[in-house]
Amino acid sequence: MITNRETTRTESLPQIVIHLIMLFLIVITVMNSLKPHIFWEHFEYVDYPLHSTMEAIGALAAILMGFMSIRLLTGEISYRFEILSLGFLAMGSWDLFHSFLIPGNGFVLMHSLALLGGGFFFVLVIFNWSEALDRYKSVVKTILLLLLFILGVLLVINRDKLPEMAYDHQFSVSAKALNLAAGLLFLIAAIRLYFDYRQNKSTGILLLTMLALLNGFAGLAFPFSHGWTDSWWFWHFLRLTSYVFILGFMLTQFSRLYRERSAALAAMMESEEKFSRLFAAEPDALFIADAATGTIIDVNMAAEKLMKKSKADLIGINQMELHPADKREEIAATFREIAVNKSQKPQVIVVQDALGNIIPVEVVGNVIEIGNKAVAIGIFRDVSERVKLENERRKTEQKFSRFIELVPIPLCNVDQKTGEIKYFNKRFNELFGYTPEDLPDLTNWWEKAYPDAEYRKKVQENWGQAVERANRENVEIAADGYQVTCKDGGERTIIIGGVVIEDEFLATFIDITDLRDAEKVMKEQQEQMTRMFNGLDDVIYVSDPDTYELLYINDAFQKIFGSDYAGKKCYEVLQGRESPCPFCTNDIIINQQPGQSYTWEFFNEKIRRWYRCFDKAIRWSSGKMVRFEMAIDITEMKETELAIIDEKAIYESTIDSLPGIFYQIDTGSRFVKWNQRFKQVTGYSDDEMAQLNTLDLFIDEEKEKVAEAMQKVFTSGEAEVEASLNTKSRERIPYIFNGRLFNIKGNSFLIGMGTDVRQLKTIEQNLRKSNAELESFNRIAVGREKRMIELKQMINELSRSLGNEEPYDLSFVDIADDGSAK
Repeated sequence: MITNRETTRTESLPQIVIHLIMLFLIVITVMNSLKPHIFWEHFEYVDYPLHSTMEAIGALAAILMGFMSIRLLTGEISYRFEILSLGFLAMGSWDLFHSFLIPGNGFVLMHSLALLGGGFFFVLVIFNWSEALDRYKSVVKTILLLLLFILGVLLVINRDKLPEMAYDHQFSVSAKALNLAAGLLFLIAAIRLYFDYRQNKSTGILLLTMLALLNGFAGLAFPFSHGWTDSWWFWHFLRLTSYVFILGFMLTQFSRLYRERSAALAAMMESEEKFSRLFAAEPDALFIADAATGTIIDVNMAAEKLMKKSKADLIGINQMELHPADKREEIAATFREIAVNKSQKPQVIVVQDALGNIIPVEVVGNVIEIGNKAVAIGIFRDVSERVKLENERRKTEQKFSRFIELVPIPLCNVDQKTGEIKYFNKRFNELFGYTPEDLPDLTNWWEKAYPDAEYRKKVQENWGQAVERANRENVEIAADGYQVTCKDGGERTIIIGGVVIEDEFLATFIDITDLRDAEKVMKEQQEQMTRMFNGLDDVIYVSDPDTYELLYINDAFQKIFGSDYAGKKCYEVLQGRESPCPFCTNDIIINQQPGQSYTWEFFNEKIRRWYRCFDKAIRWSSGKMVRFEMAIDITEMKETELAIIDEKAIYESTIDSLPGIFYQIDTGSRFVKWNQRFKQVTGYSDDEMAQLNTLDLFIDEEKEKVAEAMQKVFTSGEAEVEASLNTKSRERIPYIFNGRLFNIKGNSFLIGMGTDVRQLKTIEQNLRKSNAELESFNRIAVGREKRMIELKQMINELSRSLGNEEPYDLSFVDIADDGSAK
């Protein structure tokens, strides 16, 4: 398989075409030199304007290319190629003079010097040039062009003194020598340039090769040509062709580069606009402050939400005012450390919002230049939930650490990369006698545990191979027996194995010094492990991931699901199902996350309990990977969560169903909470209620007594006031308002109800009217009764005078002295 980057490059179609053109022109040139006029009839054509035009076009193209970046051709930064720009300027300037001259010695000399100058600078490409040439290339080009111009002017002025270059349409030996030398120089440059092309397959370098080659052949063909003949025109055509090809390619590359930079500029402007939108929409709080003074100069919406302050309140304050007063010195030191070390590592600090709540945040800071001014950008992320989860995780880790410490097997945790011995348990210390100070790393372990150098080398090789295999095949570290020297100098035979955990490994040590008691010791350790598992209140079981057969259960499992598990499936016993559970995590712990714990929560329909489950694939005594699960009962926690949710719903429903209006008001006389009845009575929406001041609902004459009643609640604890509620439609409704003081999370609130007393007023008026009518009726009824009693008295007296019994019992009547009824 080819791995070398250069050799994987292939020639493109344009490069193949250029090769064919070069081959075609070489063949024509060679054949024309060996057997002149094989391709055309010999002719002589004298045309000064055409010749001047061809030379001028080539000269201007060369000068233009001399001032354009050579990287448009090479496509890479190489100071060696910068020398070619000087070759273009030399050819272009002399050819320009040549195009203006009439045939003669100066005419031929100018052409010969153009070709020789170009060949001289082109052949210099075989050398490596320093970066200085690139730094001063503009100055060098300008000086060279100026010198060539001065020399050209001097040659034109002194044309009569020039050596003989041509006679009777023949070229002199001097002219031929100059052109032959130039041709050889160009051919050498062409060979080097072609080697460069073969390395990187650059079309531009191939075109430079073509230009050097064609100019080289033009120089070599010069001695075999005669002025104004077909061969003379032919090498003019060769040079012009090379110029046109090169200039066309450079202009094409320049156009592409211009489009790319225009697109990049547009993308940059779009990026700045996106940054502004992202700054506003960033979910994390962003604070921009003056790096020198710490004064906040801008914040986003997330920062306002985090601090519960408006942007106007935050801008202008010192960034230290975001933090609790007792933490500011400590946080300032943290920021100074970040600035000195230029650390991008997130730091967890605390801020204090407008309500006084302490909020843990994760902050990343950086100092940048904006308009020649250093500003500090801080990204604050609320990590309250994460801190809560970390606290829970820390408790779990502490529980796990305690579990490891209680394991009766010596354990040692080692960092594979650094060799640091990060931890060993109490049983390790008891077995070998070494302390953490004795064994800071593996180097100390090897030297102390295996003092014999030859045996130590064997142990290191054997253990290293076992660890390498465990890492490679994702298996346990193969256990083997070793003779370990303890701190007291005694030797013990130890079976050492372990497991790889990411960049660390956990080594286990089983003492088998007394082989006769080895089985007993192992059995005792297994029993201890079983007792430890049985001593936990959490459910633990092990099952086969292929057959789902239960392999082990602890006492807590048996208390809940029964002890009859032999040959039964985990989904039968745990869930009461007839087939594997659709939510089974076997694929996760076996295939997706091998060697890692997986935590999840689940409601067991069979026993109606919530559990937090910790699943992991472990290797069983048979060598097979099995499913280990520890399930912690979290039903009470879940029920508490649901109860809180239910209580909140009941509370919301209750206040909305109250016949009166309910309100919760803060110390700033702003409504915090209200019920549906309040909105129905006043006609205000939720948004409008949130903006209202409490006193806005009362007319000026009653605002003072309402304010006094509210103040009394916050000072005395409760108050009541009667006033008319002024609705959105300007209707005035008489209400009796009461309120009591409540403290919620350290903040004081007035909570109360308002009762509509319009109906009570009507009832009161009706009662007063009815009372007057009853009093009038009473007066009439009492007078009539009195007259009836007096009549009955007269009848009784008449009956007594006739000797008869009294027909009416008037014993209940109080008789006055004058005989009348009272």
